[in-house]
Amino acid sequence: MPSQEFGNLTKRSTYYAWVPQTNLTHDDWVKKLIDSALQRERERLPHKLAVQAFAEKITPEQIALFEQALEQVGQYYKKWADDSAVINTFNEFLYLLDGIIESPPDFYKAQIGGQTIGEPIGVPLYLILDLLSNTSAAYSLFTQPSFNQALKGFLDSWGAYLKTEPSNTSLPRWFSPEGLAVLESGLGKLSFFDTYATDYTDSPYYKSWDAFFTRELKQGVRPVQTDPTTPSRNNTFLYNACECTVLRTVSDVQTHDTFWLKSQKYSLWDALGGKLEGSLAQYAQKLQGGEVYQAFLSPQDYHRWHSPINGKVLATKVFPGTYYAVLPDDGAPEYDPDLEPGDPHGALIRSQPWLSVSAARAVFIMEAERTSPIDLIAFIAIGMAEVSTCEVTVKTDDFVKVGGQLGTFHFGGSSHALIVKPKNGYKIFWQDYYNTPIRPGQHRWVNSVIAQLRKVDQS
Repeated sequence: MPSQEFGNLTKRSTYYAWVPQTNLTHDDWVKKLIDSALQRERERLPHKLAVQAFAEKITPEQIALFEQALEQVGQYYKKWADDSAVINTFNEFLYLLDGIIESPPDFYKAQIGGQTIGEPIGVPLYLILDLLSNTSAAYSLFTQPSFNQALKGFLDSWGAYLKTEPSNTSLPRWFSPEGLAVLESGLGKLSFFDTYATDYTDSPYYKSWDAFFTRELKQGVRPVQTDPTTPSRNNTFLYNACECTVLRTVSDVQTHDTFWLKSQKYSLWDALGGKLEGSLAQYAQKLQGGEVYQAFLSPQDYHRWHSPINGKVLATKVFPGTYYAVLPDDGAPEYDPDLEPGDPHGALIRSQPWLSVSAARAVFIMEAERTSPIDLIAFIAIGMAEVSTCEVTVKTDDFVKVGGQLGTFHFGGSSHALIVKPKNGYKIFWQDYYNTPIRPGQHRWVNSVIAQLRKVDQS
């Protein structure tokens, strides 16, 4: 097997594989989906059972909010979207859902300006709702528990389909030359087939879309990064729990804090469940003053979670939440390296810190082993958009070694946060094994070092 180099970093866009490279590609794909939906509407075809069940749970007031959001998209964002690539009514949206419920996420090839551009469409419903979500009316609607509960029923039905064999029909396109180039970005010298186990030796390689999405690493791939010459150093490392792209690190996190549009802070009490049933907010005080590392997973990334420490699972809980709600903003900021200033696409990506307190998520509280300089950590697996299932594979009181599996996401893409409280006398330095600073946009491998803890003089 080719060698693995933990120091081989890939730089990724904040929106990588979430937002298409060009609005033209986005509009081309959306228009085809909408055209198909309009044809079903003209023929007055009956809705799929899951879509009908969703529709029956939506109130007239919620439909009015949805259509108000559509009006706001048309009023504010005409510059950013083709009129034919934006849905116009809630009923049209239902027919669009009929097309999604029995279709797997695709790798789409668009003909733009005489060129073929390949784009991963790992989160199709998110692309439909992307611009819509960045409105005040959509915020009001998408944060309503009853709306999200209805939406969860639809997403669960879609998830059940994605576990069936017919859902693997899009995989040959994911394994086309253009698709493989995307799947292998960030894998270093390893190919996709060097890295991952497959169900079959030939295309489509996996039994279902979900099997592809939750694929396992091959034996020996992504070993825990250790220092063989100085074993004592290994005890000072904090490891990456996911294969992901760094969003940011934040220090001195508080038990209670307020989220502002331009400066999203972390509120431990809310992130750990707040007033929700089964809340783990009793651990918020113990984590206060700690540090946060947040990073996101693109749709084509490895989606299983691994323990960042040797430690005991004190508690774990999956909390319900939002799926498409964002903090509405004025679009991409002036300093955005990927989007034109003011472009409203990608508000969900820009809202990731807020999603730690609002989105559907799995929370783990872990106590580090006695010899560790870490006292307590919280690992929060945050479902974004189509990711409606967070599957936990450990239980309370389990002792998990570094690199041991904790669970997995299903569908789409996702984010996660590590909240780390060191023991007295220790400080976290966000540096990898080679002492390279951890920076936003770096794609980091699971089980690689993301921080080192050192004794500090507190006098």
